[in-house]
Amino acid sequence: MARGWGGYNKVKSASSDFETKFKPGSEGSVVSLLEEEPFAAFSRHWVDLQDGKRAFICPASLEADDDDEEELACPLCDVGDCPNAPRAYINVAVLRPGERPEHAVWEFGASISEQLQMIDKSIGRRTPLTDIYILASSKGSGLNTKYHLEPLYPEDLDEFDVDELTEKQRHSFELYDEELYEIPSYSELDKIADEIA
Repeated sequence: MARGWGGYNKVKSASSDFETKFKPGSEGSVVSLLEEEPFAAFSRHWVDLQDGKRAFICPASLEADDDDEEELACPLCDVGDCPNAPRAYINVAVLRPGERPEHAVWEFGASISEQLQMIDKSIGRRTPLTDIYILASSKGSGLNTKYHLEPLYPEDLDEFDVDELTEKQRHSFELYDEELYEIPSYSELDKIADEIA
């Protein structure tokens, strides 16, 4: 039987079919990007249905595998339902003092995306993003939340009482990819569009 929060976290990560999501807090968290760029980016429709509000990936926000018109068509857009702003998804390792690194998915919008791209342009030219660390923090709440990202190098980690991610740890994580998210079929979205029209 596992004890304490560390024990709970080990059991949770070993038994869960769902990804752990990373969200920066006001105290700041140190993360290591496990890949150079997001593994997925898309917009979602949030639709009020009889059984509650549900999110559906907007096919119009995806890249088509070929020139299939129906693949990029979105019945929800066609009836005037606007998807939310695009979100990006990237695999990270969250580093906390005295704990093993935790694999998580970081979902973010424009503010964090712009900051990561700026860091990539300024530092990534000399060093890949996967070789540095990011101190991510937030201030405010709701729509007033502001995010701040600060690049860190391995020699900066002592200040935060966390250890550098080893290559063995980095390669031990099974990275999520776009298959993590279910893309609804055209016919499914067409039925929902008929309900809300």
